[in-house]
Amino acid sequence: MEAKRLLESAAPHDPTLAKAMAEAFEEAWAIIALRVLPEAHLDIHTLRFRLVHAVVANAERCGADVPAIVNAAVADVLPQEDIRGE
Repeated sequence: MEAKRLLESAAPHDPTLAKAMAEAFEEAWAIIALRVLPEAHLDIHTLRFRLVHAVVANAERCGADVPAIVNAAVADVLPQEDIRGE
């Protein structure tokens, strides 16, 4: 899968960070999928690609703090009204 490859290549010399990013991606995707997939008007590939980039960008700031990466990545990918459930 392209998303996993991008995550692995983002931290090749830091296995702890690579593992945290992979875990954060899966957790964030579960949140996003529950909120947007029922609407099914979004391109899933594009959404996952945006999420990978959000995870990597936020991992640079948050380190290996998985919950912080997840929260920041979800906030970056979803419009605010989707996050609040409106």
